[in-house]
Amino acid sequence: GKGFAVVAGEVKNLAAQTARATDEISGNITAIQAATKEAVAAIGEIDTTIGQLDESSTAIAAAVEQQTAATGEIARNIDAGSRGTAEVTQNVEDVARQISDAGTICTQLDHTFGAMADEIAALGRNVDGLLQELRAG
Repeated sequence: GKGFAVVAGEVKNLAAQTARATDEISGNITAIQAATKEAVAAIGEIDTTIGQLDESSTAIAAAVEQQTAATGEIARNIDAGSRGTAEVTQNVEDVARQISDAGTICTQLDHTFGAMADEIAALGRNVDGLLQELRAG
């Protein structure tokens, strides 16, 4: 009897410890399950954020490509404008040279006409002198 009661008491104590350990393990499993659900939800949010970042990166890359194309077009337009300005400058320089050449020609013509006028005047004096000699003589 007495030995059986001691064994029965120990079995009862072991059963109680086992029940407490089982409850503790069950609580730990529940906590792990809750933490796992939270981790899965957080991973889902991270995945969504990564997807949004990927979309943003794609949009930014497209915008950069458009800006690069626009910058290239602007550079080409500036280059064309620069070439046009160089052509206009060359044309203005050509016209200025032509005007200068025309001025030189006008000056030469003025000297030539002046010399011709002097010669015509001298010729007129000679003709007058001849006429006077013919009348006198």
